[in-house]
Amino acid sequence: MSTTVDTTACLMALEQALSFAKPQIINSDKGTQFTSKSWIETLTQLNIQISMTGKGRCIDNVFIERFWRTIKYEAFYLNEFDSFKQLYENLTAFIDFYNYKRHHQVLNYNKPAELFFSAINLHQLS
Repeated sequence: MSTTVDTTACLMALEQALSFAKPQIINSDKGTQFTSKSWIETLTQLNIQISMTGKGRCIDNVFIERFWRTIKYEAFYLNEFDSFKQLYENLTAFIDFYNYKRHHQVLNYNKPAELFFSAINLHQLS
């Protein structure tokens, strides 16, 4: 999380995500941070394909849109936060719960992290 919408924060998030796995493709909107020279050069150097959602096409990235809706309705709108730190801690805890503890009907009542890390392990074995 960042208090600004800039490329540096996105690159830091990318670096953190890469410590778990390297995707073949990253889909984003067409915000200035994702169309910036440094973002595009970084993904290109990492051989990560760049995909950008069309204007007004939230359905192109329906899974992440649903994820953000869940965060808003279950973790954000129901609470008040006195500081950025408190907001960060609350959302971090919710995302941890969502990925590691919550069973998802659409995933046959599995947890996202279980499926993700088992898929990564299977891929590394082949």
